[in-house]
Amino acid sequence: MSATPMEAGLDPRIETLVDRQTVIGRIDEMAGFLIDHYVDQNPLYIASQKGAMPFSTHLLQSVERQAQGINPELDMVVVKTYNDQRQA
Repeated sequence: MSATPMEAGLDPRIETLVDRQTVIGRIDEMAGFLIDHYVDQNPLYIASQKGAMPFSTHLLQSVERQAQGINPELDMVVVKTYNDQRQA
């Protein structure tokens, strides 16, 4: 039995749409897809923005857990906007 948001120390106004185990399971499925398509390669994954790093880290950890012979690398780019301008 899982804890209520209040028991877990979460704001009770926040509704959980997808539980942690479902997200982890889907990440593992995505890792399997990457393994099937990039086995024996060294792909470079690029996360856009800092917020993507936790997801990207979980994904690549899952790849490394599930497969031998795939050596992924991870890098990050930060995109900056300049108000409403379309050019930097």
